[in-house]
Amino acid sequence: MSRGPWTRRTARRSGSGGGRGGSLIVEERLSGELAYAIYEEQTHRHRISVATSLFPALAEALGCQAGEVPERVALLLGQEDAYLASLMDLLDGLGMPYSYVASAGEGVVSYRPELPS
Repeated sequence: MSRGPWTRRTARRSGSGGGRGGSLIVEERLSGELAYAIYEEQTHRHRISVATSLFPALAEALGCQAGEVPERVALLLGQEDAYLASLMDLLDGLGMPYSYVASAGEGVVSYRPELPS
């Protein structure tokens, strides 16, 4: 087991600038004691994808403009006590769909497609 927890979060925009073609992809990688305590594995990586068509409503919830959503999400997740689950809780609370992918050691992958709202 590693000496301490390690977390890395990234937010990036993918695809076209609007409509159904684009998305915001937010990824979190955990390793060490924290990953082991939560997932019973040394390294855990998971990510969500949110359609850019949802940016106006998400921007309203985040208190910003639609074009600022990726930066605002990155800022939110930059806080020490915020995790990907924090963003997922926000999206769930707003009734916003997103896809979820998790990959663990030994090639195990979990996938939940975006569900219609």
